[in-house]
Amino acid sequence: MFKIKDTTFNSWGESLNEAETILPAYFSFGEIIPIISRIYDADNKSDKIQRGNEALGKLFPPQTLALLSVDLYPKFSALSDSHAQIRETVEAYCLGHYRAAITTLLPCIEHAIKALGVRLDIAEPENISTKFLLEIIKKSLKSYICDYVYRDYDWVPQEVSNNDFFNNFDERYQIISNGRNYIQNHLYQNTGKYIGISQLNRHSILHGFMTKYHEQSNYLRLINLLNNICFMLTMSGEAVSLMLREETSNCSAFNRYLLMLERVGSIRAKYLDLHGICR
Repeated sequence: MFKIKDTTFNSWGESLNEAETILPAYFSFGEIIPIISRIYDADNKSDKIQRGNEALGKLFPPQTLALLSVDLYPKFSALSDSHAQIRETVEAYCLGHYRAAITTLLPCIEHAIKALGVRLDIAEPENISTKFLLEIIKKSLKSYICDYVYRDYDWVPQEVSNNDFFNNFDERYQIISNGRNYIQNHLYQNTGKYIGISQLNRHSILHGFMTKYHEQSNYLRLINLLNNICFMLTMSGEAVSLMLREETSNCSAFNRYLLMLERVGSIRAKYLDLHGICR
């Protein structure tokens, strides 16, 4: 239990936050470390964002999106009411309808956080405030310590059961904390205080303040965040693996369908551009 101080995941998370994204759950060190290095070596904020965008595109090709939407998300009971809608956003994304994909996925993420709250005995169906959603994530961190790490203990000293202690060495805690920081400082940041380059801010998008959020990478930022919430759901007791399994026949079929939609989307984009129609 008492480990040498290790804040590697915190450092990685901070580097990814500079690219306005977070630590990717369900991926190996071998896949993550080169991404961190490229972002860290970038000379300025814009370059960090661009390298983050490129990394997200490589992490989430149609094959991975098919695996997530057809195999992983439906396994979570907390997503039983939203996984079909999540899958539809993947279809819209592959067609190039990035506005539709992003604005349809945002409420799914909100639903996932509130479903996590229900699992943690924080159920306020009508409460959609940022403060409430962040309280759920805070409770998730506390639940991880008390109900997961120390589940077989009747009592533990305060100095080894607080947030600061776990943030100094526990990788799972740091992954959840990184997701919380992104929600607080980017996605759910107050519109007046938001200074992000990606323009992926929930309030600004849904209330029409930002109109240039419809980037391919912003949809993938939301998928990456949804995976972080799924990580929290597993830590809360959902019996779903933290490893993506091999592709199933259903995943293969859906991937072929997504590749077909990509081709249609490419034709659509060329046609609209040819006729000077905004997309």
